[in-house]
Amino acid sequence: MVAGALEWEGEGPETIDLSAVRAPTLVAVGEHDKKDFHAIAERLARELPDAELVVIPGAGHLPSIERPDETAALVRRFLRT
Repeated sequence: MVAGALEWEGEGPETIDLSAVRAPTLVAVGEHDKKDFHAIAERLARELPDAELVVIPGAGHLPSIERPDETAALVRRFLRT
């Protein structure tokens, strides 16, 4: 691997203006996911104009694999709204 090949060359995530997003957004995070991912989910839900934050009980980082029925029901409900 070339040194620095994976370094980010664009804006840092803290500078992206999320208020420009106009689509309803479902932000889901597993209850047992790492604190960083909860912080990211909370920021998305706070800064996206039409966002809903859902914490999936009993799930970690891969809710769709760890809790497939609950995740599918969540997505179906969101798509119906």
